[in-house]
Amino acid sequence: MELKKFGTTLVSRQDGKEAYAAFLPSLNSLGPDERIEIDFEGVITFTPSWADEFIMSLYKRYAGRLTFVNTNNASVEATLDFLEKLNNVSLPPRRRRRCARDSVYGRSAYEIKFDFLERKRYSI
Repeated sequence: MELKKFGTTLVSRQDGKEAYAAFLPSLNSLGPDERIEIDFEGVITFTPSWADEFIMSLYKRYAGRLTFVNTNNASVEATLDFLEKLNNVSLPPRRRRRCARDSVYGRSAYEIKFDFLERKRYSI
């Protein structure tokens, strides 16, 4: 399940509820042992409000069957960490796949950001 189908900026509690309600019919057709892979690729902003309604609702119903992939985004990581602490749960392990957007001309996103900040610091 690609979360970017619901948008790249996932922020409001109401939108999270609506996304879960829209996704629920496809979950009802799953087999008893089928896994649910939640793909965060393309998600730019991911807030605890949206995640609490969508992710925690999934977790409560399908805890042992969830997998999270492409959690490379800092917003996603921070929100998932926050949900774990807030709800005193251990969410599924996260797999961080390397995405095309993670590198530009063979440079990591971190190197590009560092280079940008250095140029900004020394510019007049």
